[in-house]
Amino acid sequence: MDNGYYDPEYDNVDNRNYGYMNSPYDQYQNNGNYYGQPPYQPAEKTNPLAIVSMILGIVSAVITVFCCCFSYGANLPVAIAAIITGVLQMKSKTNQKGHGMALAGVITGGASIVLTLIAAAVLVVIYIIAIISDSSTSYDYYSY
Repeated sequence: MDNGYYDPEYDNVDNRNYGYMNSPYDQYQNNGNYYGQPPYQPAEKTNPLAIVSMILGIVSAVITVFCCCFSYGANLPVAIAAIITGVLQMKSKTNQKGHGMALAGVITGGASIVLTLIAAAVLVVIYIIAIISDSSTSYDYYSY
């Protein structure tokens, strides 16, 4: 407004508000955020032991399911490592995330061990039945 008086407050270009006197947006400080968003918080880090446990548990479960007859316990070291790393993470007192991943590694590693032992027991029973049934029958190859 030009009322004919000189106002030194608006003489400096930096003090001008370009026609918006006491704008409601002047009271908020932007800080790179938009319209009431909370300030950026960096994400919490996930414990590497939890990630390793989950990956090893999944690998041992895949080996158990797809290679159960041919692995002959090859998944056992992987499953044991999954359980150990998972338990170590759950017992650690750090403020890092990853409890669910560690729990998933322990569960899949334990299930892999149990399924491997069941498959081994079934194979032993099948072998015993095959040996017993083979020895009870006698073939006369010379009767032709």
